[in-house]
Amino acid sequence: MVEFDESQQFTAPRKAVLSVYAHDLPLGLYATRWMDLCDRYGATDNHPPYRDEQRAWYGTLARPGAHRPRSLANR
Repeated sequence: MVEFDESQQFTAPRKAVLSVYAHDLPLGLYATRWMDLCDRYGATDNHPPYRDEQRAWYGTLARPGAHRPRSLANR
């Protein structure tokens, strides 16, 4: 199974969350690559106003230790 992440996933709040994970925590993605894509795209989705933060929070709940498909941001 392959999961495609849309560009709206690459936000400053997501980068902030990834930057505080332990470096040896298995995430199922390359955090450095993901953070680079956050800088590249600088995506925002403010409908509702908290949507970027909500995506970052849900990503936090789902990523560490979860069995999820590997993101193409790994490439």
